[in-house]
Amino acid sequence: MAVKILVPLVAVIVYFVFHPRLQFGDQKKTVYNHVPGACHAVEGVVHGSEDIVRTRDGLAFISTGVRPAPVITPDPWFLQGVGKILLFDFKNPGGGVREVRIDPEEKSEGLEPHGLSLYENPDSGEIRLFVVNHHKFGDQKMTVYNHVPGACHAVEGVVHGSEDIVRTRDGLAFISTGVRPAPVITPDPWFLQGVGKILLFDFMNPGDGVREVRIEPEEKSEGLEPHGLSLYENQESGEIRLFVLTSFVSGVGSRRDPGQQDTRRHQEED
Repeated sequence: MAVKILVPLVAVIVYFVFHPRLQFGDQKKTVYNHVPGACHAVEGVVHGSEDIVRTRDGLAFISTGVRPAPVITPDPWFLQGVGKILLFDFKNPGGGVREVRIDPEEKSEGLEPHGLSLYENPDSGEIRLFVVNHHKFGDQKMTVYNHVPGACHAVEGVVHGSEDIVRTRDGLAFISTGVRPAPVITPDPWFLQGVGKILLFDFMNPGDGVREVRIEPEEKSEGLEPHGLSLYENQESGEIRLFVLTSFVSGVGSRRDPGQQDTRRHQEED
């Protein structure tokens, strides 16, 4: 009788401990797609990746080191992951990736980068990298970095509790913020009181800070928890269509209606 109980129990424990590695681990598989030739794993991306953005010259920034809470995933492979920003050169794909140095060094402590976006100044060539950082110690915010060869210099933390960011050609950034985890995992009052918003940030004038995008009609913003973002720009009319992957919260606290998600469009006129 004890064996019948023990074997399934061990199987369940092993599944929850090692399933993430089997699903997201660094398995060196060759994937064939619809284009002639093979897709190969990029060397050097060890502990998973979350997002990637590239410059016009073919430099790609990759966020890596994603780690779930140890109470959920005690797999040592995940726990030893270190948050990093990696650089990959499409003009030299065989060179793999190299780590981007964060200046000042203390800004890299506890770094867990997720969503990325960047802005290139067409006149000066300056690159500004915007990083959604789900910090290991709970200080979750979007940070702005000035990129110079080999390093990223932290400029400022702009938006706390951010989830994703997209930008227009003219340097306007839309940021999803106010995401709240389940209170049983994160009882932080700051999260539980957060209100989901979509914010607007001007890359060209970072000193202006951020402002909230008004959702119309107003009732459509109630219980909003925006996550993933994407946008479309009409070059002729200047119209911007923003696509938002959202979850909705109902009731008191942070109870979530299971399975209720929506993709909504925001339209902004110049």
